[in-house]
Amino acid sequence: MVSNFQALLTFAILFIGLEISAAVGVNFFKVNKEELSVYVGNTFFIVFINIFVISGAMLIFGNSLSGLIKIPVSWFFIAIACAFFNYVFMLNLVLWQSQQKSFFYGVFQVSNAFLGAIFSLIFVVIFHWGWQGRVMGIILNSFVFLCAGVVILFKNKYINFSISKKFIKDALFFCLPLLIHTFSSWIMVYISRLFVNSMVSVEEVGLYTIAYQITSIIAFFTASFNRAWSPFLFEKLKDGNYKVKLKIVKYTYIYFLAIICLILFLSLLSPFVLRIIVGPKFYYSYKYIFWLALAFAFDGMYYMVVNYIFYIKKVYLLSCISLISALIGIGLNYLLIKNNGAVGAAQATAYTFLINFLMVWALSAKVYPMPWLMFNRRRLVCTV
Repeated sequence: MVSNFQALLTFAILFIGLEISAAVGVNFFKVNKEELSVYVGNTFFIVFINIFVISGAMLIFGNSLSGLIKIPVSWFFIAIACAFFNYVFMLNLVLWQSQQKSFFYGVFQVSNAFLGAIFSLIFVVIFHWGWQGRVMGIILNSFVFLCAGVVILFKNKYINFSISKKFIKDALFFCLPLLIHTFSSWIMVYISRLFVNSMVSVEEVGLYTIAYQITSIIAFFTASFNRAWSPFLFEKLKDGNYKVKLKIVKYTYIYFLAIICLILFLSLLSPFVLRIIVGPKFYYSYKYIFWLALAFAFDGMYYMVVNYIFYIKKVYLLSCISLISALIGIGLNYLLIKNNGAVGAAQATAYTFLINFLMVWALSAKVYPMPWLMFNRRRLVCTV
């Protein structure tokens, strides 16, 4: 029940928030603070309209969905409210990330996780509310950070509710294509488990999931690094200086090498780690680890090249690539699992992430030229 609610909440966050906070992060370095506050205020107008539309859809289709996922209709509207709370939370994180205020970012993030756990323990362990107790912990925690987030935004003068058609259009143009991108990314991540479940066995899905959880530590490091790297990159790209761009490319290649070393280390270490942290029935999940670690490595490399596309706001092109990669991934899963068994799912995931990375890199090099091959300065023509 908790899992179903969290899936519902993820859906609501996706379609209510529309990844608009990412647009705020990109524009942080392109407009002054007064304009940014108007931009932030107009993103709230978009979110409020989304809430109205999705709430209407729930009134019409809620009973059918409730029977499908076994969640009371009333909780649907709670999920919608929590999705709005989450938007305010993410907005503050993006603003601190853009200002490179890692202390405030970390305190807000860790406090959110800690307080959510405390609330859930109180409702489940002390009040014996079962799955509703865990959900109530999520709701109460989200509301607390909504209040804190709104106070912080107003105190720092990051909200101005003056209507701007220009900013609304800019935010929608940036974010709507991300819906296709996000859905396609979901396919690339989760389709392998569905294929293993249907073509092999549910037990094998358990082994695959264990390996996925262990190798996801790579995603933890790459995503964390990207949160620090992207504001630095956006700030440096404003100058258009060739020497700075050359230095950025060199840092990127060093980063690629570091990730490769990390996956080799994790692959060698994994059999020993598995014997410590999982039961004997899950030892054989090590056969997936190299391929899944490779997939996460390609995903980390993807982060380093996709930011240029975000910077010039050509996200619609990124969505096309994500959709193509997802469709390729579906085909690869079927073929490789049929030929290689369950390990073919991990191989398909790695190949899919590699294809996605290479296509995004090629697109990035086209829309925002960088000296990837150390070209002469005269060959580097910026199209921004």
